[in-house]
Amino acid sequence: MTRILILAEASADQAVRATLELVSAARDLAQGGEIALLALCGGEAGLADLARYGKVLAADSVSVDYVPALAAGAVRAAVKCFNPDLVLSSYSVAGQELGPLAGAAIGGASLTGVAKVSASDVGLACEAVVYDGKLTASVEMAFPTSITLLVGARSPAEPLASPASVTRLAGLAYSMTVRSVPPETGGVDITTARKILSIGRGIGNAEAVPTYEALAGLLGAELAGSRPVIDNGWLVKARQVGKSGRAVRPEIYIACGISGAVEHLEGIVAAEYVVAVNTDEGAPILRRANLGIICEMEDFADALDQQLKSLGK
Repeated sequence: MTRILILAEASADQAVRATLELVSAARDLAQGGEIALLALCGGEAGLADLARYGKVLAADSVSVDYVPALAAGAVRAAVKCFNPDLVLSSYSVAGQELGPLAGAAIGGASLTGVAKVSASDVGLACEAVVYDGKLTASVEMAFPTSITLLVGARSPAEPLASPASVTRLAGLAYSMTVRSVPPETGGVDITTARKILSIGRGIGNAEAVPTYEALAGLLGAELAGSRPVIDNGWLVKARQVGKSGRAVRPEIYIACGISGAVEHLEGIVAAEYVVAVNTDEGAPILRRANLGIICEMEDFADALDQQLKSLGK
C-alpha cells in the first residue's frame, strides 16, 4: 500500500483538470493506500471542490491565487503530517517549483516531465521526456519519491460519491499581500478545441499570419501558436500551446513551421492526431507527428487553401 500526497490546484471554485489527472494516477498507484490532496490555492470554494475527489489537507486560510512562499510552507507541513511515500504534482508553475521541494522534504528523489507512470517491483516505472523532447527515458523510482506528471497524459478522475474530510494544517503563519492579475483570455479557449492549426516561426513573419487564420477558418479550427509566435506579438497569449501556455487535447493538431521544442511538445501530449509541416527533416516535432510533411510553408498553405476551397464548392 502506498501513501500518496497530491499537490492540488484549484481555480476559482473548482479543481483544475491537471489536478484531476493526478487524482486518476494516484488511484491507480495507491494499491489500497491512503490518498490526500494538499490544497495549494483556489480559496475555500476551490477547497470544497477538491474534497469531492479525496481527503484534503489545507492551511487555515487557503489563498485564491498560487503564492509560492505559502504553498512551500504548506508542502513541508503536509509532508510532516501525512508522511507520504509518493508526492504527485502536475507540470504547472506550482508543480515545477514544489515537486523537487517535496522530494527533498520526504528525503527522496524527484523526477519531472513524466509522461507515463505505473507501479513496479521497485516502486514506480516512469517514462519521462528528456533532451528537448528528443528522447524518452525509462526510469525506476524507489519510495519515497516525488514525480511531476505532464498535463494531458491521463483522463481526469471522477468525483467520489460524497465529499471527503478536510484537515487543517497547524503551524502555518504568514503575512503577505497578494495582488491578483486577471489572465489574458483573448476571448478564446483553445483547450476545448477539437481542431487546431498551430503556427511557429517557420511561417516567416507576422504578415503571413492572416493566411493561416484563413486556413483555420476553412478547416473549422482554432488558430494557435508556439511561444516564439506569442513572444513576437503575432498572436495573443491565450493562443499559446506549450508548457508556458496551454495544454490542448484536439482530435487533430496541425503544426505549421514549429520545430518542436520540449516545452511545446508537452502541450500536445493528449492530441489524438498530429500533422507536422516543416522544411527541416530533423525537426523534433516529426518524432511526435502521425503524419510529417516536408515542404516550403508557402507551398503547403497554397495547396491546402486551394483544396479546401474546391471541396467547399
